[in-house]
Amino acid sequence: MSDVIKHNHSVDIVKGWEIIAVMLGHIFLGSAEENIPRYLIYAFHMPLFFFVSGYLLNIEKLGTLSLSQYIRKYAKRMLGWWFVAWVVYTVSVNLMYSGRVIADYESTLHFIIRNIIYPWGHLWFVPGLFVTITFAYCINRFLRLNKDKMIALLLFISLVQMILSYSGVLPNTSVIRYHNLLFFSLGIICKRLIISEIWGWFRCIF
Repeated sequence: MSDVIKHNHSVDIVKGWEIIAVMLGHIFLGSAEENIPRYLIYAFHMPLFFFVSGYLLNIEKLGTLSLSQYIRKYAKRMLGWWFVAWVVYTVSVNLMYSGRVIADYESTLHFIIRNIIYPWGHLWFVPGLFVTITFAYCINRFLRLNKDKMIALLLFISLVQMILSYSGVLPNTSVIRYHNLLFFSLGIICKRLIISEIWGWFRCIF
């Protein structure tokens, strides 16, 4: 078997339609409960993003990274640009409301911490994905399980977390949403067990 991994254009098609779905979801006005098209889009578009992210993750390579390598890799690829967007948006919103946004908090530090843990609505995805990948990294790196056991444990933990979350035992934040780990885990499983013909179906459909 060749060591060269062919680029999967079907995944690009899925991601492209996902981006369009996100744009449409923000065009429709009103809450998801009041707007059927928005409700239908919200029912699948973010879970599918986490599913695709799990599918694309190289779990073996992830486990070979040291903690410092892992932090450097994702600080550069994800968190750095996200933080730039967060700063620009946060400053813009505060200027728009003449400083009243920060004034609602006990201190500027409290404002910053609060809005990193609970980012502005559309800024939650990147830190949410980072938290999810970090969870998978910790299991892979520190438990030293083989791939199948690691995936099984990840799926089991995600199901338990989701049950506890919906039972009110574990609190959700905009960054930590426990059902995201489930869809992320299913993406990893799909790559492992269910052959890539799935993406061929997407190509035929779209």
